[in-house]
Amino acid sequence: MHHISSLESIFSTMHGCLKPAGSVALTDFEDCGPEPRKFHPKAKMDDVERHGIKREEARKLLIGAGFTDVQIETPFEMEKGVETVPGEGVVRGENGSKMIFPFLICTAKKV
Repeated sequence: MHHISSLESIFSTMHGCLKPAGSVALTDFEDCGPEPRKFHPKAKMDDVERHGIKREEARKLLIGAGFTDVQIETPFEMEKGVETVPGEGVVRGENGSKMIFPFLICTAKKV
């Protein structure tokens, strides 16, 4: 979801495409402060709209698009190499810096 410019529009479109009782399941890493910016190296930020998504923001946007039964969970975490200095690139091997990124799965239904 962090590459989509307007989550409001895409959630509204998804809701409109579903039959009654249809559901969606979406996933993205959680924006839990300034550190999620490191998910992408500086050289790959051109199409990044946001650095993950905040749990309550996802809930609010899904409800705003007309979804019900919104559930948001953290089913897994990803360990990923990150840049220590923006623009330097991701260092591989034992000297590389790694971070843990929690991922959200958001499920919702159309009445």
